Amino acid sequence: MNGRIWLESEAGQGSTFRFTFKAEQLADRLPEVPIHDEPIPDMGHLRVLLAEDHQINRLLVGKILNRVNIEPDFACDGVEVLERLKTQSYDVILMDLQMPNMDGLTAAHHIRANYKSKQPYIIALTANVFAEDKAKCYAAGMNDFVSKPVTMDGLVSALKKVDM
Repeated sequence: MNGRIWLESEAGQGSTFRFTFKAEQLADRLPEVPIHDEPIPDMGHLRVLLAEDHQINRLLVGKILNRVNIEPDFACDGVEVLERLKTQSYDVILMDLQMPNMDGLTAAHHIRANYKSKQPYIIALTANVFAEDKAKCYAAGMNDFVSKPVTMDGLVSALKKVDM
């Protein structure tokens, strides 16, 4: 690649590894970012619980929700979801499927069986996008399905169905 690699090291201080190479300029090849003409909806009337065990995913989805004026509550697993439902009702639960202690499918089963008064709209969040995964979500009582990585368009589209 018409480059070089070298090491600079000092005993007791550490090492620095350096390299150079020649690369093509890609500025002319970058895809255009689509421009969204639709205004960002205000969905602040929805009470949302985000059940996600990974901090980065919680942060990402939380930021998307903030853009549509939703301040979500958070749970790290299905056990926390069920605990929160004892004291708070939610319009929507965004439920990761793979969480420790109690996964999203099990939590959804419990919600549908034990919380008869006000049933939340449950949206699965998962990287598993096969038809059988979707079927498991619907069989567990989930209402919708958003694949990871979560995008603003995908999440907003699912949340719009709550008000229908």
